[in-house]
Order: sequence, then C-alpha cells, then structure tokens
Amino acid sequence: MIRIAIDNSRLGPVIASVAAAALMTAPAAPASAHDPHHPETGEELLASCADELNRGLPVDVNLPRGASALDIPSFNDAAQSQCWNFGWAEYYEPDTIPFTVAPAWAGPNINFTAWDCNHSSIHYGIYGQTSWGQWVYLRGGLMYGKLVGGVCRYSVSNFPAQPWGQDSWRQWAGGRFRIGLRSWNHDDPALGHTHDLCPDPVNCVWPTRLHLRND
Repeated sequence: MIRIAIDNSRLGPVIASVAAAALMTAPAAPASAHDPHHPETGEELLASCADELNRGLPVDVNLPRGASALDIPSFNDAAQSQCWNFGWAEYYEPDTIPFTVAPAWAGPNINFTAWDCNHSSIHYGIYGQTSWGQWVYLRGGLMYGKLVGGVCRYSVSNFPAQPWGQDSWRQWAGGRFRIGLRSWNHDDPALGHTHDLCPDPVNCVWPTRLHLRND
C-alpha cells in the first residue's frame, strides 16, 4: 500500500466541529506495569499523534456513513514515527447521531501459549477536528491479549491493565473524526515466541477490524 500525506491546510473550509472540552490537553496516563517486551507507550503516544495529524499523517481508509465493519491496515516501518505505523481511518458524520467505535483483532488467533497471546495488543485512538481545522485527541484504548478457552481475547483490563482506556467508546457526532489503529504481536524466538508469524523477526503487525455502529 502506498501512503500519501495530505496537507490539511489546503483542503478548504473546515466543516467539522468538536466540543470545547475536547480541546483540553489529554490527561497523563497513570503508570502501569508494562512488560518491557511490549513496545507500546499507551495514551501518551495517542495524544502525541494529534500533532502529527496536523502535520499531514495520511488517511488509509475513508469510512462510509452509518454502520460498517472494515479492516484497517497496520504498519511496521522503523524509519517512521510510531504514529505513522498506525492505520488511519476517517469518518464524517455531519448529523448529531452518536456512534460507537469498537476495534477487534483481525490477525491470526495467537493461542499457542498464554505468553504469546499476552504479547499481542490492539492500540487505538479517536480524534476530532475542531471548527478551525486542528485535530485533537479525544479517547482510546490499549487492549492486550488473554488466552481464554483457546481464543486470544483483547481487553484494556487484561495485564498490563490500562485504566485510562476502554474496549469501545460511544462518541458524539457532528463533524469529522479520525481513528488510528494498530494490531501487534511480539515474534522474537529469543524470548520464547517460536511460531514465526511474519517476515519481521521481532514485531508482527496485522489489520484491525473497525466496527462502527450508530447508536
């Protein structure tokens, strides 16, 4: 997939609006017991991506209005920032119809061991565009895997728990939104990950199924 950055300042009049409360700086995430093998940095990373959106992060998928379930790609380019390694979807809903954002794992079922499962995650953030064209971080989540009944299931409550996030969010509408998503698993055989799921020797990335529902 070829990704082309767009300068949002040249897109003409801004038609989106976000509640003024969203303009406040995102609160710092509380300290959590991250396994050192997990590369994610939680809500601090999501908040920092708003600046990169304003500098022209590319949109990978334009979402249709109304309910949908589409796979959003993830990326693994060491030459880019972590924000560029999220897949980015854009959603425009001019009416005040709330919608729910619910990401789901769309990669292989990593059910080999509890260790392998826990070393995988879904990381996502929701962003809104203000009436003057700036993107602001609203909310998101970081869901790690937990092996339950032979299925690797993802939740913010799984270790290491991320109390700042939720597995899904109900979002007010009336504007333009972007959703960044990245599904990842650790794949380093030196640390017991022996299934070699992707060409990268350490980190694999997968699509994330983005469920969007009108409430």
